[in-house]
Amino acid sequence: CVISNNTSSCAWDNAAYNTYGCAAIVYGGVIENTLITKNSTGGSDAGGGAICMTGTGTMINCTVAGNTMNGYAGVFFNSKTAKAVNCLICNNTSSHRTENYAGVYNGSSVAPYFTACVAPVQINGSCHTAAGLGLKDAGHGDYHPILGSVCLDNGTLDGITPSALDLDGNAR
Repeated sequence: CVISNNTSSCAWDNAAYNTYGCAAIVYGGVIENTLITKNSTGGSDAGGGAICMTGTGTMINCTVAGNTMNGYAGVFFNSKTAKAVNCLICNNTSSHRTENYAGVYNGSSVAPYFTACVAPVQINGSCHTAAGLGLKDAGHGDYHPILGSVCLDNGTLDGITPSALDLDGNAR
């Protein structure tokens, strides 16, 4: 599945989720084997990330990359029960915030809920930082890992049942 080229232009409302997750809000569901890319927000602070993880939402084997936001650009975690497993979060741009806001915003101190992910900042001990990712051509939207990439063979099966196919439709 690919979620791309979505735009949200709402102004940020501290009391509502109206600007969170311009590509998707995952609340109690599962988003799996999905590329989330080229999504953007406008508005005054429009800060909910391309993906907003809340409730008991789960993100498995996803790539969140190439999204541009005014606030939190990659993944916005607003739950202590949501989780991300085997996900790549990279090359997201926040127009006025630091690298933390461009990649993963831990609104609820959710570092323990990330497992075997790759992001621009260190999330926890089971995750890798994005330095030296070894991606084919991330600058042009090709996020396939190349030989020697930290993204190869570093995932986990703990607590998940992987799908039989990867994003390209190839057998795992």
